[in-house]
Amino acid sequence: MAEPAQQPVPHPLPVPMRWMDSEAARTKFFADLSTATAPTLLCDYDGTLAPFQQDKMQAYAYPGVPERLLAIAEGPTRLCFVSGRPARELILLLPLAADAEIWGMHGREHRVPNGTDEGDYSLMEPSQEQRAALDQAQATLKAEGLAALVERKAASLALHWRSLESTGIDRARAQADAAFKPHAGHHCLAVLPFDGGLELRAEDQTKGHAAAALLAGSNARHAAFLGDDTTDEDAFQVMRARGGWGCWCANRPGVRMLPSRFDRPKNCSAFWTAGSRPYR
Repeated sequence: MAEPAQQPVPHPLPVPMRWMDSEAARTKFFADLSTATAPTLLCDYDGTLAPFQQDKMQAYAYPGVPERLLAIAEGPTRLCFVSGRPARELILLLPLAADAEIWGMHGREHRVPNGTDEGDYSLMEPSQEQRAALDQAQATLKAEGLAALVERKAASLALHWRSLESTGIDRARAQADAAFKPHAGHHCLAVLPFDGGLELRAEDQTKGHAAAALLAGSNARHAAFLGDDTTDEDAFQVMRARGGWGCWCANRPGVRMLPSRFDRPKNCSAFWTAGSRPYR
């Protein structure tokens, strides 16, 4: 089992978090979980297990979280990660993730636990039309002097404004919106906000598809997903439809998700103190 990543800069746990719909529901969930033979824990990374950073490769997990995850992984729980990051980046920041199943790039990338062979890894490439639209939007942002703020992935293009002042954020948001909007609704592309930026992303494979694949053949009643952002709402919807649970790890409401099974606990450390024991 890999050791947890080092955390050079301490960060407080985020508060508050949105939770199951009531104290009674939370108690019942963990009581059921304590008797489950094969529970499943699905985790987003950025904003959920780790704070956002201007340098994305400095976004190490919150203190104590790697140790909790390691303890959970050593029990009967199936630990999985569903992240917008490529799997290789996640493993660099959280080495224990190498021993878990990873769905990266919002579900387009799949890596099996301890995967080393070519057959242990798969990537759903964007269509030619999607790639052309992303290329065009990227060229537009580059022409406007925003290349340093742009992140290109296999099937998405994000503009990050976390490093900017408020006036710069307004300008960058307007420029990104103008570059992305012409492509929204075409070739299964959508414009989605996230904490600190705006993204043009292919929606033909999402975190919802990853969650559905991970829950196939398992008891979703003994599964939970931890997430914090718009892209996680696809997975939350799957969890709800399958009878699973979700923990909303952010201090803002969701954009598309109905809040019917989520409420506010005291803070997100409640999950680790109350939840990690039955997950083991």
